[in-house]
Amino acid sequence: MQRSVLALALIASALLGGLAAREGVTQTPPEKIGFLDIQQTFTDYWKRQEIQKTVDTRVEGLKNRMRAEAEALDELMDSLETLNKKSKQFQDKSRELELRKMTLQYDEKRGLGLLQDDMRRQEILIYKEIVREAEAYARTHGFGAIVLSRKLGESVEDSADLNVLVQARPVLWSHDALDLTDEIVSLLNASRPGPR
Repeated sequence: MQRSVLALALIASALLGGLAAREGVTQTPPEKIGFLDIQQTFTDYWKRQEIQKTVDTRVEGLKNRMRAEAEALDELMDSLETLNKKSKQFQDKSRELELRKMTLQYDEKRGLGLLQDDMRRQEILIYKEIVREAEAYARTHGFGAIVLSRKLGESVEDSADLNVLVQARPVLWSHDALDLTDEIVSLLNASRPGPR
């Protein structure tokens, strides 16, 4: 009889627990909080480093093309000095020089703008990867939250710097043991192909 009552109580408890879960009663979330230095994470993540190398190479290529065109414009300008300023050839070359100068300025601005846009798109994808990795880490290790932080290493020279710093560093202080940056960067870098 006692076993029947105990079994009935366990069954009722299980049923009530199941009903409560279906009706929206949730468990208390974990209370552990960790911090992630987002600047260090971006700096140390291998994909971000590879993207930076690619962008640096593309910027250098753009600069080389612009430098070559600037040298060609210098030669064209030198050739103008030998011509009669009233001649049609001088006027044609002057027009060509001015058009090429404007084209050079446009191409430089547009090229750098496209590179910046591409870098921004790729950084957004990396940020999403960091968020996914942080979420997986939090779930696996029982954290209720992982908050972005930033170490205070640079000096604050003026109020504009202070505004940026306050927005990017909402955590004024945290214990070093709560910093999960190295662990999450290690997990992100574990996906790096080839030798490490």
